[in-house]
Amino acid sequence: LEPILEDLISTRSLNVLFLSLDGWDAESQNVMRSPANGRRSDNFERTMAVIEKAHEIKSRKNLRMPFVVPITVVSNHNYMHLADIHRQILDTTQLHPYYYGWYITEEDAAAHERVFEQRFGYTPRNHRGYLKSCFNDVDPSVTARQVAEVLRMSRGRASVPQFIPDIYSEAEIRRYYSDHRWHCGYPNCESIYHVAEISPDGRVTPCRDYQDYTCGNIYEQSFYDIWNGGNFKKFRREMQKGLMPVCTRCCGLQGF
Repeated sequence: LEPILEDLISTRSLNVLFLSLDGWDAESQNVMRSPANGRRSDNFERTMAVIEKAHEIKSRKNLRMPFVVPITVVSNHNYMHLADIHRQILDTTQLHPYYYGWYITEEDAAAHERVFEQRFGYTPRNHRGYLKSCFNDVDPSVTARQVAEVLRMSRGRASVPQFIPDIYSEAEIRRYYSDHRWHCGYPNCESIYHVAEISPDGRVTPCRDYQDYTCGNIYEQSFYDIWNGGNFKKFRREMQKGLMPVCTRCCGLQGF
């Protein structure tokens, strides 16, 4: 990995390096980021090694790029250790987004199915993968204290913390998890005008989290034709009527 990273950075081929950092030590990271096949892997050691190596190469060559950006998803397992996570990368990264994890309720799921069917003529299925999860037992009070500590310790340091959505108080965090009708200041979906999702089978969908609506297939059409085609235009037109019930916690809606 080292020679590859050195080459990418030295040739300025890499602008941003994203990594997942959900744990504050090896044990916690390896539990949350174990491979899907169930095999044990020292994910924490590898992630930190990449961060530190990238920092060393940039410092040695006096380069500003790439931005090294570890992403932390706030969950039941780590909400009480957000500051400990940030402490690991205070001076070796440039941006540290924390994404408030989420889940939907059965009521949200049923409402979404009704609205989606009214707009598009069939019942969606993918959203049900978000019913309850490892994100539904976060303590808002503890989380708010951790957020405040992250902001405090980051002053004057290289790594800038970013909370997505940008909510910080206990009241806002509590509302985020309890009131799914609240769009957190993001009343419109802008992602559908800038981003499309392409699956390995070639399907192109306008929605990051709920890929029930297909606009075309890049193995059958050009991306230009799909992006400007009737299916994509219909989706954008329907979304102008307002968000659907499960849209309020989509990371695409929140601009990330």
